[in-house]
Amino acid sequence: MFRLNLKIALRNLWRNKGFSLINIGGLALGLASCMLLLLYISYEFGFDKQFKNYSTTYIAHTNMKANSKVHSWAWTPGLLAPELKEKYAGIVNAARSTYPFEQLISYKDIKIKNRGLFADPSFLKILDYKFLSGNAASPLKDINSVILTQSLSRKLFANENPVGKIVKLDNKDGLKVEAVIADLPANSSIRFDYIMPWKLNEKLNEWVTKQGWGSNFCLTLVQLQNSHLLDKVNAEVKNIYKTHDNKSNTNELFLHPLSKWHLYDEFENGVNVGGKIGQLKIFFMLAICILLIACVNFMNLSTARSEKRAKEVGVRKAIGSSRKSLIAQFILESTLLALIGTVVAFTLVEISLPYFNNLLNINLIIQYNDWRYWAVLIGLILFTGLLAGSYPAFYLSSFEPVKVLKGFSFRAGSAISIRKVLVVSQFVFAASLIVCTVVIYQQLNYIKNKPIGYNQGNLIQMAAMGNLTSSKKSTY
Repeated sequence: MFRLNLKIALRNLWRNKGFSLINIGGLALGLASCMLLLLYISYEFGFDKQFKNYSTTYIAHTNMKANSKVHSWAWTPGLLAPELKEKYAGIVNAARSTYPFEQLISYKDIKIKNRGLFADPSFLKILDYKFLSGNAASPLKDINSVILTQSLSRKLFANENPVGKIVKLDNKDGLKVEAVIADLPANSSIRFDYIMPWKLNEKLNEWVTKQGWGSNFCLTLVQLQNSHLLDKVNAEVKNIYKTHDNKSNTNELFLHPLSKWHLYDEFENGVNVGGKIGQLKIFFMLAICILLIACVNFMNLSTARSEKRAKEVGVRKAIGSSRKSLIAQFILESTLLALIGTVVAFTLVEISLPYFNNLLNINLIIQYNDWRYWAVLIGLILFTGLLAGSYPAFYLSSFEPVKVLKGFSFRAGSAISIRKVLVVSQFVFAASLIVCTVVIYQQLNYIKNKPIGYNQGNLIQMAAMGNLTSSKKSTY
């Protein structure tokens, strides 16, 4: 039966080429827009999920009371990580690091200003970056060592093996390359090009070792035994500042999941109120609305040509076809159209991805080797086919064969009223999206062209690296 229905569906599509092209085009545009938005949403939701222990890794945050408000940030004292690891049973690992900063790193005549950070050895145990070469067993143990990312290694050493070679930091300190790790994914919150031992930070900056519990200057990562311990550990560490600072420090500590750091990064009075997740919800609703418009367009076109399909329905019912088989036939046709539309949508997405990436300054790609991507795509095709073909299938299969064969005429009943509702809904959705697009475009133009108080023309900015001071005085 499936084979017969497929043959009939293909014959109908080929016979009505104009109708098929319009429907395929509408579904393709809707699916392409929906796929682009879903790709972006997936990219944002994938932040920091590449690490094996991401579900049990947390970022230590400080709540500080000031001006009758509670301010929250991910800055903590340097003394915190060793204290957490030593005295709290539910904590497997704790590591401190600086936030990424730009500094000059050089090899021979090649000098590059890239982002680096100082971190404890346990930093690389919590965040399991992929080691491509060098010491992966005990990294960052040597105080004068450095670990490079693959892209920075290629910039400095081209195709040479960098392990064991000496690079200079800020034209002064020589550091031995002990390992090379794979480039960090674009959707990673902590981004750097090279990483150095925390002990080197203490050596180069003596003030680091003199900071107490009242100085918040580093990032602290904490790994728990399991995620169920979060509430318990938060209750235990809440007053850690008061305990170690003679109760004069009123700051409070809490752990925030690494998996939520990117999307849920806004706090009000010490309580998380969301963040970028709000934008993603809007984008998801937008993707659904665009797909609904495409499906409603398909429904309207299918029911509009119902008179041409009426005799077909009448003849098939007269020779014994059940309503169930007719519904299956029309659903199969709409699913087949959705499948062809998806192929066209793929082409449109591949063409528009470079422009989309350039607009948002990101790097979205279609993960052809990811089974989850194909599962979502198949689900999208089936959902579109069922949704778009549901109303036409039930409407067309409801025709009575005797009346149809005698002469088909539209009833002034529910079918026409439902079509009117669909048309009105389609135009409301489309008008709303157009208005939103115009408003957002105007806002972006306003921000882009807003006067900033000075003329930007004929001005340049030069970043100076190295030691500009000299013990010798110059006279002019």
